[in-house]
Amino acid sequence: MDKKVIGYIEKQKSPQNQVCKKLREIILNTYPNIKEDMKYGVPYYGDKYYIVALKTYVNLGFLIKNLTREEIALLEGSG
Repeated sequence: MDKKVIGYIEKQKSPQNQVCKKLREIILNTYPNIKEDMKYGVPYYGDKYYIVALKTYVNLGFLIKNLTREEIALLEGSG
C-alpha cells in the first residue's frame, strides 16, 4: 500500500475519488503482488496500468508494451 497513491486518490473530488478507489481495489484484488507506486504524478501498477483523475472523468491506462499477449487479447477497440 503506497501512502502517496492513497493521498492522490483522497484529494480527488467526487465522483472521481470513488472511481479511483474502485479501480485501485480491482487492480489490487486481481494482482495481489503488483507493485503500486507514483510515477509522473499518478498511481502506477507494475508498469502495466495507471489511473489518472481528470476534471470530469477518470482514465485507466494500459502500457501495451508491458502487457502479455493474453492481457492484450482481453482489450477491445482501437484506442
